[in-house]
Amino acid sequence: MLRLSREHQDAAYRGASMAEKRFPGVIVWWGVRTGLWLALVPTGQGRMLVEASSLDGLAGLLQRWEASR
Repeated sequence: MLRLSREHQDAAYRGASMAEKRFPGVIVWWGVRTGLWLALVPTGQGRMLVEASSLDGLAGLLQRWEASR
């Protein structure tokens, strides 16, 4: 398992928190094992998992999802 410094853990938490505020109803986290940013996005039939290699990339995917709603 990848071990992160406290500083990196705090940065990941802040990034996820900001994304969740920007996209209500979406759950965002950084995968320690995968090194990817992940989000659970609500759909009409439950939730869909979305992933990206950066928080900016994930935000772009979430913006497209939000525009298509």
